Amino acid sequence: MKKKSKKTVRRIKNGIVENTQSNIGLVFSIICESVKIYFINFDKFLKYMTFPVIGQVLGIIIIFVSSYFLSYNFEVIKYRYPIFQNIQFTFLTLTLITLPGFLIFIKAFYDYLIAIGAICSMSINLKAKDGTISNMKTHNEIILHHITSYLILILISSLMVSLGSLFFLIGGVITFIYLAFVIQSFVLNENLNIFSHISRSFMVVKGRFFITFLLLFFMSVVCYLLLPDIIHWGFIWINWDSFFVNFIETYIIKLPIGQINDLLNSIDGVNIHIDSLMLSKNIFKLFVTFIVVGYTLPIRDIAMTLFFRRFNK
Repeated sequence: MKKKSKKTVRRIKNGIVENTQSNIGLVFSIICESVKIYFINFDKFLKYMTFPVIGQVLGIIIIFVSSYFLSYNFEVIKYRYPIFQNIQFTFLTLTLITLPGFLIFIKAFYDYLIAIGAICSMSINLKAKDGTISNMKTHNEIILHHITSYLILILISSLMVSLGSLFFLIGGVITFIYLAFVIQSFVLNENLNIFSHISRSFMVVKGRFFITFLLLFFMSVVCYLLLPDIIHWGFIWINWDSFFVNFIETYIIKLPIGQINDLLNSIDGVNIHIDSLMLSKNIFKLFVTFIVVGYTLPIRDIAMTLFFRRFNK
């Protein structure tokens, strides 16, 4: 009996190991295929993603610089133009000078959301032999034709993930994994309603939670950590980072950093000291990460679409 029991345990262990190796192999093959398709169409993706990504960055910069200019010169402006002593007029002026940045950011963010769905459509309609992508505008129009349902689906999914996060961070992560394929379902099954897309995503993940987690985990490591760090290191290696860091620091150095440090030191258990150079370096790295993550959206989108098509029945 003991020998049979040991054999059974060994068989179960071997089965688990083989299944894990198979899952890792499948995830690795999907990621490799998505990277291959991305670089085959690199010039198209580079052009396609430029405004959705750079537009958001440009919008944020315009908002920050314009508001910073007003606040930094406010005492002089108020002295020369007494009307600025009126709070309502000052707020209106601030709104107007930051409005161009907000509009650019909103348009770029809207285009980024459209790109998420359009790239899924592109992935479905790849030319089989060479992996090239057909006309980009055609896939945009597919999403724009159902734009209201598409945006509502994204909003509801985001709210569900936020509600899941209320039950600790892991709740949000689990909810996100189960809702990871709602957009793929939307593109592949146009006739379904919003909650059917949510249900379809749940069904694809159900029984495949571990392999889905592996896919999302590896894609996150590659696109959110590894590639941004490589690009950031490249800037440092060719000494381009100093230009951007120095530019950022000219604005950061005028912030009340001493008061911020005093506030942090007043909190029990917090032992943090910040300076303008450290903040500038972190802001620059944040922008690099944001841009790299934006430009690598097609890799993540293609991988998830390939995964969804494989298990969607």
